[in-house]
Amino acid sequence: MPQIYAVLVGINKYTTVTPLDGCINDIKAVEAWLKKSHRKKGALNIRRLTDDEPSTELLPTKNNIIAAFDHFSGAKDDDICLFYYCGHGANLIAPKEFAYSDSLIQALVCLDFYGSNPAEPVKGALTDKELGFLIWKTMQDKPGVSFVAITDCCHSGTMTRDVEDFAGVKSTVRGLSMPFISPPLEEFFGFEADNLSGYQLKEGKCSVQQGRHIHFAAAQNDEVAREVTPPGGDTHGAFTYAMLSLLEDEWGLLSYEQLAAGIKGKIQNYFFNGSGPVQTPAITPSYNLPALVKDNIFLSNKNAGQERSYLVQYSTQYGWCVKAGQAQNISVDDEVVVDTDDDEPITFKVKQTFPDFSVIATAAELGPLDQTFRGKVTGQLKKTCRFYFDSAIPDALQQQIWTAQYKNAEGADAVNYPQVELIATSAYQTSQNYVLSILNENIILNGPGQQLTLASTVNPSPDAVLSLLEKLNLVASWDLLLRFDNAAAITAKPYRLDLQYSTGIDAGGYIMTPGQTGGSLNPIAYLSNGSTEPAFKLGITNTGPEPLHITFAYLSADYSIATSGFYMLDVQPGETKWMRFQDSASAEINLNNTSEATVNEYLKVCIAAIPGGIALDNLYQAGVGTRSIGSAKPALPAPGTYWQTETIGFSIEPAARAL
Repeated sequence: MPQIYAVLVGINKYTTVTPLDGCINDIKAVEAWLKKSHRKKGALNIRRLTDDEPSTELLPTKNNIIAAFDHFSGAKDDDICLFYYCGHGANLIAPKEFAYSDSLIQALVCLDFYGSNPAEPVKGALTDKELGFLIWKTMQDKPGVSFVAITDCCHSGTMTRDVEDFAGVKSTVRGLSMPFISPPLEEFFGFEADNLSGYQLKEGKCSVQQGRHIHFAAAQNDEVAREVTPPGGDTHGAFTYAMLSLLEDEWGLLSYEQLAAGIKGKIQNYFFNGSGPVQTPAITPSYNLPALVKDNIFLSNKNAGQERSYLVQYSTQYGWCVKAGQAQNISVDDEVVVDTDDDEPITFKVKQTFPDFSVIATAAELGPLDQTFRGKVTGQLKKTCRFYFDSAIPDALQQQIWTAQYKNAEGADAVNYPQVELIATSAYQTSQNYVLSILNENIILNGPGQQLTLASTVNPSPDAVLSLLEKLNLVASWDLLLRFDNAAAITAKPYRLDLQYSTGIDAGGYIMTPGQTGGSLNPIAYLSNGSTEPAFKLGITNTGPEPLHITFAYLSADYSIATSGFYMLDVQPGETKWMRFQDSASAEINLNNTSEATVNEYLKVCIAAIPGGIALDNLYQAGVGTRSIGSAKPALPAPGTYWQTETIGFSIEPAARAL
């Protein structure tokens, strides 16, 4: 059973620089989440270094942090090593051997940091070069181990100590206000002039060997990382707070890429309401890791697109349920393999499906009813998305893609992405929605959304072909949601939709024109010489006898799916309500298209007499262009008497066409 070895470092009580308030809160919250999500006996090994530890050996000084890397020595094949740091970050003026384009290096500010004179070398700073050396040393003889480094601190050349207030949220920067002088190269941990194994010195320039790892930073190099204090709440790093809330919502089943996109949306929409500072998480695999590692489930070696794992929880009404249903392409008799606290997983067959969850077992079959588990859905899916090869793709290239999808390493039959169905050239017709073709020596996909470049046609590597299939899997999930509907819904709809979209603008605001629902594409164009984004608004009137609960998903042209940021609407009989987005008081929702071609996008509306509505949380995905936002996790709903979906299309012209 894979294990996690974690070193968690949090520093609040700096004595020589500005103290922080939320770092130890972050570390305690990360530790609690790890214990909850990886609670199997022996699966979790944690060493915590904070400034409130009782032992001096566990205080987060530079030497203690370096010594803590010995904790990773027990990691074996398939295990995960996690280094998580919350505290100040700093820019240091680099020694000449590391002085490249900007003459700066970054550093973690340890508890014993000392730099009272900016003209003298600092003490107690763990530079990024030293951290790189420690990772290289750790991973040298561990080819089957994965290493993840997460730093919730500043890595910016414009760090400040500003404290700002955004809508009642106190915001403090986790970074020092000026660059200090780095120690000389000979004082860097691990550097030995006579034994340059981890450091490489050539023609007066130095580099550090890279151990295989993925680095998840709280902010880009030209941004700052903040800690925030919501009114009446505890202080946390904005990055860590957003990350843990998403992981709780999705039970840790998001990929690194999805997590980064969700964190960005959470930080901007939750803390700063779309305004104020920009803080964008950065995921950087080392050069010796394939780019596909960003598609792995967070702290896992499993690919998120292939895994199809969901939360399993107990409902007093239904029994044990998996949080995936018809919207996730789950059918009766599909198998769900549940990872329990015992060594061996238990396999169940789906007994009953609902729009967004499925029943798999009765009360006594899994364990304590207040616990939650992970369940992987297996078996043949009833619905697939068909991708057609056109005649331009050579047979050998088709076969390479076909083999990667339908054969595993041993050559036995396998389906790597069950939602993806490849169709040979002989069955191709020009009317098909999804066609694989060739343009400028690249395999491209033409479909309802944007044209996608998938891979080079010139000797694509196995990783490139797997990346192609992963992109097709995103497209398949998007397509399946686009077609998601309740075939058994009654013909007489207990509601009325009122769609309006902008066709002009005057002193009073947008000029709105009635639009078409039922899947029709509504023409949307930029206004006022291309400077004003177009908008739409949607009203729902309940014409039936039961309250209706409305949820939304937005399908962008880059095949991303946004499932939160929209308020769920509760509409009583005879009442009309308008769709709302984020914290906007207006019913008008802006659209945009920054590409050079017209794009088609869709709003999926789920209308149900089900308290809590139809949960769409597991449908969230970051697209190829990553335009989507966050996710949420409602509880399992009570049974309802009615549910239906509506699809509303927008054909959005680019801004350039209005000029």
